[in-house]
Amino acid sequence: MTYEILFYSFFVLLLLNIASIIWSGMGIFAKCQDKRARDVSTLMNISLLNFVVAIYSTSQISHQYLWVLIAGLVLQVVSFVLFWYSSLSIRKEVFTIAFSNDQPSHLFTKGPYRMIRNPFYTSYMLCYLSVIIFSLSVINIPFVVAIFLVYLRACRHEENKFINSDLKDEYENYFNSTGRFFPKFS
Repeated sequence: MTYEILFYSFFVLLLLNIASIIWSGMGIFAKCQDKRARDVSTLMNISLLNFVVAIYSTSQISHQYLWVLIAGLVLQVVSFVLFWYSSLSIRKEVFTIAFSNDQPSHLFTKGPYRMIRNPFYTSYMLCYLSVIIFSLSVINIPFVVAIFLVYLRACRHEENKFINSDLKDEYENYFNSTGRFFPKFS
């Protein structure tokens, strides 16, 4: 019974996280007019939905360990909380979607952005990492590595936009005091 509750709780949280990720692409970051960036977002959203279906079809509750279920749930909860903390922090701000070519007009350093430059990507990656742990399947690793590389490329693209903008000095200070995906402890 405990296994079933944890198993289905994991999938409910996974679906909530995936819905949040899709919503962010359509809602929070949808102000982008760059067609290429919107196309990338659409492809990522389709991939995420396929990912959920693949995970559910490959997970077998009969061989799950309790620690695996708990670890997966904890990562899902942390991902969900970080996502919504980030969303609430930027609710009055204008952020553009990944790979857009607009020039940054301000540097946002409130909420989770005080310690992490990319809290949304961190949230997404924690969600995907939980799936690898939860499924105990190497089949999921290539997808997670591929999507991590896309997020890393998006981060570098954003960093280059700031470095080549009027906010260069302010961004360099911010860059040196925060971590890309996790807090920087010096």
